Amino acid sequence: MTRIDYLDEASQPCVSTNGVAGYQYKYGAFDQLAQVECLGADGKPTVCNEGYAVRKLTYDRYGRVASERNYDVAGKPCALPSTGCFGWNAEYDRLGKETSRTWIGVDGKPCACKKAKAGVLEGLTPVNMSQ
Repeated sequence: MTRIDYLDEASQPCVSTNGVAGYQYKYGAFDQLAQVECLGADGKPTVCNEGYAVRKLTYDRYGRVASERNYDVAGKPCALPSTGCFGWNAEYDRLGKETSRTWIGVDGKPCACKKAKAGVLEGLTPVNMSQ
C-alpha cells in the first residue's frame, strides 16, 4: 500500500484541484494497482471531482486492465458524472489493442456511456450501447 498526502508550506493537509488532499493506493498480484482511495484533508475517504471515492481495477491474465468500478464513500457503486456509468469491462485483440468496452451501470447491467455517445472513445467498438 502507498499513501500520498498533499501538504502546504506549513506541512498541513491541503486540497488539490481534484478535490482531494491525498490518495491511498493498494496493489494486488504482480504489484498491479488494484484500488485507488481518495482522501480528504481529515485523512478520511472523500469523493474527488471525478465523482468517486474508491476506484477498483481488475486485470486479465496478460496484465491489461480488464475492468474498472467506482464507489462512493459508503462503498456503494456510483455512476460517474462524466460517463453516467459505474464502470466498464474491456476486451483486447491478440496484439493487446483494446477492441471493445462494455459500460456497466450501478445495477450491474450494460448502460450507455455519455462519453461513447459523444464519440470520445473513437476507435473502439461500442458494445451494448443501446441497452
